[in-house]
Parts: sequence; structure tokens; C-alpha cells
Amino acid sequence: MERRALAGRARWNVKLVRDFVTASLVVFSIAPIGWLAVSSLRPVSSIASAPASVFRDPWTLNNYRHLLLDTEFVSGMKNSLIVALSVGVLAPTLALVGTFMGRRLSSKMRFASAVFWLSAYAVPAVVVVLPLFMAIHFMGSFNELFILVLGHLCLSFPLAYVVLSTRAITSIEDGLEEVLILDGADNLTVLRHAWIPSLGPTLGGLAMIAFTISMNDFVMARFLLSGRSATLPLVLQGLFDLSYKDWGLICAGGTLGIVAVTVPLLVVSSAWMRRESGGMRG
Repeated sequence: MERRALAGRARWNVKLVRDFVTASLVVFSIAPIGWLAVSSLRPVSSIASAPASVFRDPWTLNNYRHLLLDTEFVSGMKNSLIVALSVGVLAPTLALVGTFMGRRLSSKMRFASAVFWLSAYAVPAVVVVLPLFMAIHFMGSFNELFILVLGHLCLSFPLAYVVLSTRAITSIEDGLEEVLILDGADNLTVLRHAWIPSLGPTLGGLAMIAFTISMNDFVMARFLLSGRSATLPLVLQGLFDLSYKDWGLICAGGTLGIVAVTVPLLVVSSAWMRRESGGMRG
């Protein structure tokens, strides 16, 4: 009895430490975002004041009004969403098609292809930018966003391909593809009824990763874009390049930038969870 009580107490202590560490990490991660959001609602003159004055100072939306009306923030947000949504759809789709076409390869060949695509991450992003300059030269500046989509695919596709190649081996239901082929199904039918349902959660996760990578990219956008084609990271960086740094404007831009990345991810993940829970109940 005493040994069982000691074991139960040890498990409780482990759980208490684990919960404390988890809560500490959550607070450590959220605290800077909370400070950014609160500072965006404060007058510029009071942002650098002591934290104790946060609730004494009047809150205002002037920073957001100035950001949306007097800067290129709206244009940058639109350009970023166009590029990020395109990459979020294309990267997992192309990786799925590539994995499906290579499903008949031997295990050694699949391993070699995975190593080949992973080796792309050994190449600095700046090197990938160089060939894209030629594409801009031939296609014109009006296609700068399309060129940036190609650049971001170079960042997202290798990871998506390797993950799908690994998951396809364990996720596809045994014999399902063979049954469909014996029933006379073509490749498109096999892809729709065997691969996509089995790899759906993985595809959704890869789409969110590709979307986040594209929204946050600064290096490629800095080299490839200019003027009205600037994406959100370039617009936010431009706020720091001003001779007079308006910290209220910077905090407002950072807050809306976080919202722009977080809200689509929450919407997609919640919709997918509802779909999965509905399928389990059915």
C-alpha cells in the first residue's frame, strides 16, 4: 500500500512539473505578442513608458488608422495572401502528384529521391534567387508575384515531397489501391479514392506549413520584388527604415501581420478537425 502511494505521488509530481513547464513555455511565447498588441493601442509617447502605466494611458486606434490609410500595408497584405495561398495549394498538390507517380519505384530509388530533394535545403536561398532574375527579365515585372511563387515552391516542395513519400508507405490502406485497379479504376480514381482520403491530414498540415513559410519570407521577396509588388514582410521592414521610427505604427503592423498568419491557420485547422470528428462519429 505504501509503495503504491509513493508511486502515485511520483506520478503526480511528474505531472505537476510537466504542466508547469508547459504553462511557462506558453506564457513565454504569448507574452511578446500580448505586449505588441497592447502597445499598438497606446499613444506613441507612452509605448516606452513603464509597464505599470499600460492601463492608465488612453487606448487609441490611431496607429491602425495611420497604418491602413497612409502606408502600403493593405497592398502588401494582398500580395502576401496571393502568394502564400498559391504556395499553400501548389506545394502539397505537386508533392502529392510526384509521390503518386513515383509509387512504383523501388525503396532504394524512393530513398535516393528523398535525399535529392532534401539536399535542396543545403543550398542558400539567395542562390535560388539568381535564376529567377532571368525569369523576371524575360517575363516582365508584372509577373513578379508569379516568380515569387516559384521561389517559395523551391522552399516548400522538398519538405512536402519527403513527408508525403514517407507517409504514403504507412497511411495508404493495404490492398485498397490494388482493389481499385482490379475494378478498372484509372490513376485519377485511385488518387481521389485511396490516396487523398488517407493522406488528407498530412496534406492539410503541409499546406499550412507552406502558407506560413511563404507569408514570413523576406529574403526572396527582398531580391525579387519592388514597388507595388512588395509583400507584407517588405512593408513591415520599410517601417523600420524611416528616419523617424513610429513605434505605434510598427506595433500595429506587427499585430496585424501575426493575425494575418494565425487566422487562416486556425480556420483551416478547425474546419479539418470538425470534418474528422464528423467522420469518426459517422
